[in-house]
Amino acid sequence: MRRFVPLAVVLLGAVPAATGCGSGGSNDAGVYAGAYPVVSAPPSPVPTENQWAPTGAALGRLPAYPGKGSKVIGVTVDKVVGLSYAKLAPPWHDKGLGNDTGGQDYDKRKPVYTWLGGVYSGPLLAKYAPAVAAAGKNRLRAAAELSARPLSFSEEDKLTLFAGTPLKVSGHDAWLAGFHLHIAEPYNSVTDRTVVEIAVDTGRKTPSLLQIVIANPVYGKLLPDITTVVKSLKVVR
Repeated sequence: MRRFVPLAVVLLGAVPAATGCGSGGSNDAGVYAGAYPVVSAPPSPVPTENQWAPTGAALGRLPAYPGKGSKVIGVTVDKVVGLSYAKLAPPWHDKGLGNDTGGQDYDKRKPVYTWLGGVYSGPLLAKYAPAVAAAGKNRLRAAAELSARPLSFSEEDKLTLFAGTPLKVSGHDAWLAGFHLHIAEPYNSVTDRTVVEIAVDTGRKTPSLLQIVIANPVYGKLLPDITTVVKSLKVVR
């Protein structure tokens, strides 16, 4: 990388002298250097919406969703986060826009576009990293539960935890959290969603995430896909 040279140095041919009480100019102000303790600014507090605390005991496993679900046509391998999982048949398709590093979308285009489901993998959002680190032995649970929060459209939406349990994924520690998301202002007949978040310790600095979201108009058809994807999840190198 090219070394940056301040414009003042280029124009004047010299580095400007330091100013202030700590500079060593001709007035011998430097003799006072170190005479006073250096006070560092306190760390910025974690915003309330990014904080986490356990809400109680683990709620247990996901329910068994009846039905056949979508056909599996392959494997999605996300080497960025070190996870692989089932790739589902059309109308599931490769994901569109977003910060996730792998996954699929399920939507309908007519009469109006409606997003109905998704399977996504990706890293933990940076804004949650301090709270996850502070959670210590509960870091995977914190990562899974925090990662569902951005799915709410407004403060009136209600995210209710209904499942929570530790897992092993290819021998790695993981945590599964299941939520019902009630949407206060429904759109295109979507009033609620089922959300599953799995945080996996893949050996990276922060947990790797798998997210599965199904909207209620297709519950009967796609809820079994949650079971399919969860059972297929593996850690890859």
